[in-house]
Amino acid sequence: MVKQGVKTLEFWTTLAVGAIAIFWPQFPKESLAAIIAWVAARSGQKAFGFVDPQTGTASYKTTEFWVAIIFAVAKAVFPDIPQDALYAVMTYVFGRAGVKALENFNVPKKG
Repeated sequence: MVKQGVKTLEFWTTLAVGAIAIFWPQFPKESLAAIIAWVAARSGQKAFGFVDPQTGTASYKTTEFWVAIIFAVAKAVFPDIPQDALYAVMTYVFGRAGVKALENFNVPKKG
């Protein structure tokens, strides 16, 4: 069962990211951007009805969640990770969310 509102991992992740940004100004902004990208992608999936509230996968069980978290931690520990890695992570997070959203979208095939 997928939770809604204040009970969601997205809500608490956003709250934590906001607190980190306020109280730890030296925290890499790229780490925050990766996590925000995941929150935006997951929230978009839920808002447009692409996650079934009864049978949908929990947020923490998705690969895009773990890719964003692992990148955020790695960037905090190793700040010299190139900026291009953030672009790859964001592409994966949004791309995977898009693929999941459109997996049942039928496009007529020619021929």
